[in-house]
Amino acid sequence: MTPHGQGYELVLKLTTDDDVIRRRLRDPDCSVLADGAALLIALAARPSSSTDASGELGEGSPPAGKRARPVRDNQNRDWQVRLIAGAWVRRGASVVVSPGVQAGAELWHGDIGGGLQFDYLRASGWRPPTHPSAELRTELWSIAATGCYRQRILKRLSVQPCAVIEVGRLIAKVRSIRWPGDTELGWLAGGGILKARMQLEARIGIFVTGALLVPRTRHRFFIRTTSGDVQLHRIAPLSLRAGIGLDYSF
Repeated sequence: MTPHGQGYELVLKLTTDDDVIRRRLRDPDCSVLADGAALLIALAARPSSSTDASGELGEGSPPAGKRARPVRDNQNRDWQVRLIAGAWVRRGASVVVSPGVQAGAELWHGDIGGGLQFDYLRASGWRPPTHPSAELRTELWSIAATGCYRQRILKRLSVQPCAVIEVGRLIAKVRSIRWPGDTELGWLAGGGILKARMQLEARIGIFVTGALLVPRTRHRFFIRTTSGDVQLHRIAPLSLRAGIGLDYSF
């Protein structure tokens, strides 16, 4: 019995007088695999009533309610689609913490997966000490492509390190009576994500995420005054994010 995907895999080789029967069983619960193996062994002991000439299970096969199931020998990996939704907070070099939301989809083949994730992050509170009436607010709309590997830690707990590249639009708005203005800039960043995921039910999981992104361009934002340009904010060299969310697999 070996770990496989979100559960375990058991390979049985049963030798009878007339044939050799090979079966591979998979299930999240190892006790179900043990019950299924015991039933297959009992059926193999009476080949005349439980198997046909091709070695397939006949009328003595396990009832439909059993979760442990024989699969084809060449079906050694499982495809899985996972929908995700959650919330982010982002911290740059300043004291400003940006809240946000995320939604996306992932495609997994065994322990290798990847997906697309849509993010929205909003921040405000950047004020120059010399002009406190001017405030900068930013919104980041982005889409990220990820490639991940899943490492099982416990039966229901896994850790998933991922590489990520993110593109989007950064919208900056200056809220001031004297210096109002909006601007929209391109966004490109790359980095890594580390996700810890707990399987709650057969199709539902909960995850916490930490991300470290490096922006390609460190944009600067200014207001122009009679005494010269005053910098409101500059994009930090590193963007730290933390998130939590739920996913649904099918």
